[in-house]
Amino acid sequence: MIKALLARRAPLQKTAGYAIYSTACTVSVLAVAPLEHRYDLGISRYIADLGLPLDTLQEAARCLLANPGMMQSCTGFLATALFLTLTFRLNRSASRFWEGRTEFGGITSSCRAMTQTAQLSISNKPMAVEMGLLAFAFGRSAELHLRQAQDEDYKRAFVSLLPPAEFGALLAHPHRPYFFAERMSNRLSDAYDAGHVKNVRLAVSMQALVNTLCNHMEAVERIETTPEPWSYQKHMRFIIELWLGILPIAFLPSLGIATPVLSIAVGYVVYKLDDVAIEMTNPFGYDKSDVGLCLIVDKLQREMLASTHEYLQRDSDNTALVCPPPSVTSA
Repeated sequence: MIKALLARRAPLQKTAGYAIYSTACTVSVLAVAPLEHRYDLGISRYIADLGLPLDTLQEAARCLLANPGMMQSCTGFLATALFLTLTFRLNRSASRFWEGRTEFGGITSSCRAMTQTAQLSISNKPMAVEMGLLAFAFGRSAELHLRQAQDEDYKRAFVSLLPPAEFGALLAHPHRPYFFAERMSNRLSDAYDAGHVKNVRLAVSMQALVNTLCNHMEAVERIETTPEPWSYQKHMRFIIELWLGILPIAFLPSLGIATPVLSIAVGYVVYKLDDVAIEMTNPFGYDKSDVGLCLIVDKLQREMLASTHEYLQRDSDNTALVCPPPSVTSA
C-alpha cells in the first residue's frame, strides 16, 4: 500500500508545498496570538523589529481564534462544492477507463471473428490465413498507435510479417491501423474476384467485420484524444486550492500547534484523488492502472496462432470431432 501511495510524484510534490503553507499559517497565527493562545516562538520580537503593526496582527489572530464558526462555515460550503465536482470527475474518469477497455476488447473480438470467418468463407487456404494475419496485425498496430510507439516498435512487430515494400508503406501511412484495414478490404476483393469466397453474403460479412474494427478504433481514439473541458479543470483546481488554503485556519482553534498534521493528511487525500482522476482519464498509457494492451494482444496472438495451425493441419473430411453418445450410436 505504501508503494502504491508513493508511485506517482505529483501528489507528493503538491502535498510537500501544502505542508510548508500549513505550517507557516499555524506558526504565524499562534506566534502573534493573544497571550492566552500564544506559543513562545520568538517571532513577536522580529515583527516588532520590522516595524509591523503587532497590535493589528494580534487582533486579527484573536478574531480568527475566537470565531471558529465563520471559517468552518466557509470550509463546509467549499467542501460541498469541491467533493461534488471531484466525485463527478472521478465517475467520468472511471467511465472513460471502462469504455476504453470495452472498445479495445471489441477490437480483439473482431480480430478473432475475422480469422474464423475467413477460414469458413475463403476456400483458398493461403488467402484465408493472410486475412487472419492482417486482422491480428490490425490489433497489434492499434496497441502501438494508442501508445504512440516509435518506428522501431513497428519494425520489431511487423518486419517479419510484411514484405519490405509493404512495411515501408506502413511506416508512411498517416494512420497505421487503417493501413491493415485497407489491406484486408483489398485482399477480400481479390479473393472474391478470383472465386475463392464461397458466396457473396460471406464476403459482405467479412467486410462488415473490417468496418467494425475501424469503428472500435475510432471509439478508442475518441477516448484518448478528447480532453476534459479546460474551464472545468481550472475551476476545480481553484476550489481545491481555496479550500485547502482556508482549512488550516479553520482547524487552528481546535487543534492549535497540531493543525499541520491533520491539514497535511487531508491535503494529500484531495491531491491524490485528483491525481487518480487524471490517471484514469487516459487508460492507454504505461501506468500501472492503465489497460494492459500488450498483454491483451499477446494473448490474442497465442490464440490466433493456435487457431491458424489447427486450420492448416485440418483435412476436409466427415470425421466427427465429438463422439456421439452411445444411445445415438445404437439408434
